[in-house]
Amino acid sequence: MRYAAIILLLLLAVSCESEIDVVNESGSVPVIYCILNQDDTVQSLRLTRSYLTNNARIPPPSSDSLNIPGKVCISIEEVKNEQVTQSYLLLPRIVQKDSGFFPNTIHWVYQGSFKVVESNTYRLIIDIKDWDFAGYSSFVSLGDFQLVDPAYPEARKIHMLDDHNPLIHWTKSQNSAVYQVGIRVHYQEISGDQLEEKSIVIPFTTAFYRDYPGGFYSYTINSNQFYKRLSELMPVNESLLRQFSGADVFVIAGSESLAFFLTSQERQDPFQLFDYKNIINGQGVFGSCKTKETKGFRLDAQSLDTLAYGFYTHSLNFLDSDGHRKE
Repeated sequence: MRYAAIILLLLLAVSCESEIDVVNESGSVPVIYCILNQDDTVQSLRLTRSYLTNNARIPPPSSDSLNIPGKVCISIEEVKNEQVTQSYLLLPRIVQKDSGFFPNTIHWVYQGSFKVVESNTYRLIIDIKDWDFAGYSSFVSLGDFQLVDPAYPEARKIHMLDDHNPLIHWTKSQNSAVYQVGIRVHYQEISGDQLEEKSIVIPFTTAFYRDYPGGFYSYTINSNQFYKRLSELMPVNESLLRQFSGADVFVIAGSESLAFFLTSQERQDPFQLFDYKNIINGQGVFGSCKTKETKGFRLDAQSLDTLAYGFYTHSLNFLDSDGHRKE
């Protein structure tokens, strides 16, 4: 999954002042997830509906319990000085469904093509004709920020051992309240005369800085956690060898609405309505994320040997700093 899976990582806090009647004529409440990617030009929205049941352990009988039928019109407006300057229509696309509770094999995802402008207001409008429903939300997009350290990958190697935990520094992003640090590991899988390039993302703990007074943030990566999480994410395969080829360090910033939403989910029963939402007349979250990364770091010799023979990663069959594998 891409960055957006890490957060991680899901995802302007707008309080919903009107009460939601869960048992309405349609029997459901629209659930909207839309985190605009400020690094891309393709934006996606996931629209579902709540499923009401007396027994949350029994799956619903059909996909109609999840999808919203009929005509749905979704648009996102760009607003400057209280005036709409651009309006973008999101059209339905069919995507394959991940494994989960509901029985249908596909999802409807609504997509539109536009670039998100930094520090700008965006307004979401959803019109469900058959339900006589209109939902709204708005937020302010993220400002720019910089990943300060580590830097100069062409001349610098990362030391990832017990005696040294790498420190990540970045500047504050305006309108952001949550950040996640991660490392993307690039490696080769070698099987006989076959070589395949691969990569894997290792996300670390989400850090909330909504009320932090400074403009310069930092996060320490625990070296043992790096190797431990790599071993949990990468499957063991005794029939092949692996060779480390590089690492990218990244920081993902999330909007205030996403920060509030993630905070509420940490205290949340999965079968209860959300404690936080910024969708008027619905459930879910509307916000944005932005990523900064520095690519192409190498590990030093000691770290490569730890990757090859360390407690957590020994079974992953990485070659050591000399390009060998000692058993």
